[in-house]
Amino acid sequence: DPHPGCAMDHAGLANPDALCCVNVVVQSLFHITAFRRAVLEAADDAVVTAELADVFRRMEAPGCSVCCRRLLHLCMEEAEEGVQHDAAEVRLSLLGALEDEAAGEGAVARCLDALFKGSKEIVLRSSGKDVVLPEQFLDLRCSVVDPMGRPHGTLEAALRSLRQTVEVKSLSGAPTGSSMASSFPKLPPVLAVHIERSDHDAGGEKSSSRLDFPERLPPRAPAPGG
Repeated sequence: DPHPGCAMDHAGLANPDALCCVNVVVQSLFHITAFRRAVLEAADDAVVTAELADVFRRMEAPGCSVCCRRLLHLCMEEAEEGVQHDAAEVRLSLLGALEDEAAGEGAVARCLDALFKGSKEIVLRSSGKDVVLPEQFLDLRCSVVDPMGRPHGTLEAALRSLRQTVEVKSLSGAPTGSSMASSFPKLPPVLAVHIERSDHDAGGEKSSSRLDFPERLPPRAPAPGG
C-alpha cells in the first residue's frame, strides 16, 4: 500500500507467498501502453486475458495494493503456493496463455506479434551443406559464462555469444563433424533477455559471476545478429 504522504499514480502489487515472480512480469507489461490498452479493450470471455485486464484496471486506480495470485495460477496451473518460480517462465506462460485465448485475432494477438516476437535462424552445417531452421522467440536466453566456464562480464559479450558457431557432439560427447550457429534477422521492440546462471547439464551448478549492463541501451546497441 502507498506510504502516507507519498504521491503515487498507480496502485502497487502485493507480495504475499512469493509472488514477486509474477509481479515483475505484470509491472513490465502494464507500462507498455499499447499492450495495456489492447488487454483492457479485449472481450471479457477469455479467462486469463480478463484477469489480467482486471489487474490492470485496479493498478490504474491509486489505492490498496493488487494481488496477482489468481493470475499466476491461471497461467501456470503447476505453480505451488508460497514457492518462488522463475519470472522468465511466468512471462512465457502468461504470454502463451494470452496468445492461445486470442487465437490469432484481435488487438491482443496483434500486439503479441508486433511487440514481443522476434525471429531466429539456426544454421546446421554438415558435410559442407547448410540446413536453416527458422523459428520465433519470445526471449533471448544466454548464459552468464561461456562454454569454458569463463564469465562474459558484460551484457554485450553475453549477447554476442549467441552467434558463435559451436561444434555438435554426440550423446557420448564425441565430435560429429557438424556445427551449429544462430542468427537473428528480427529483434522485437520489447526484447526480453534471460540471463541463465545455472548450468543444468552440470547438475544445476550456479555461477555468481558479475554481468555488467547499461541502464540505457545506446540508440545503435549491438544486436546478436551483427
